[in-house]
Amino acid sequence: MIQKDPPGIVIYLQQEGRGIGLANKIAAYSLQEQGLDTVDANRALGLPDDCREYTSVRNMLRDMGVKSVKLITNNPRKINVLTKLGIPVSGRIPCLVEAGAYNAGYLEAKRDRMAHMLPEGDGELNGDFCFWDHSGEPTQAIITTAAKGGMDLPAGLAHGDNGRVVPVAAESA
Repeated sequence: MIQKDPPGIVIYLQQEGRGIGLANKIAAYSLQEQGLDTVDANRALGLPDDCREYTSVRNMLRDMGVKSVKLITNNPRKINVLTKLGIPVSGRIPCLVEAGAYNAGYLEAKRDRMAHMLPEGDGELNGDFCFWDHSGEPTQAIITTAAKGGMDLPAGLAHGDNGRVVPVAAESA
């Protein structure tokens, strides 16, 4: 995209799993495989929904003399945080991927629970704005926790009849 419409900068921050770290991200994936969505998985582990920090981005952009940015993002929090840090956001380029059997719930959680700017329904999630080459990716979900015996659910959660993770009803005293 930048090659077709220069100038541009890609800044990668090593903030895996919305800032929770790689080990916690793997634990959250395990909970997602058991039925939690991406938000509830973080919360079940006692972690925030998104704890990424962007001060270093502001500092890098200032050092390079960048006056404003157009972000490739669906995340309104990212736009708000950069704006609060003093980086003028002149526009947003959506990054849409096709909703499929294995990512539809994830995309819905991002849209409905984290206010990501994604279209309603599945008609518009067609991958038109996706800049990722998906060739070579698995066509079926990979269940790593099943191979390793899985991971127990945190206290207070159980598998519901429909396969979703549900809160355990508190026992009466």
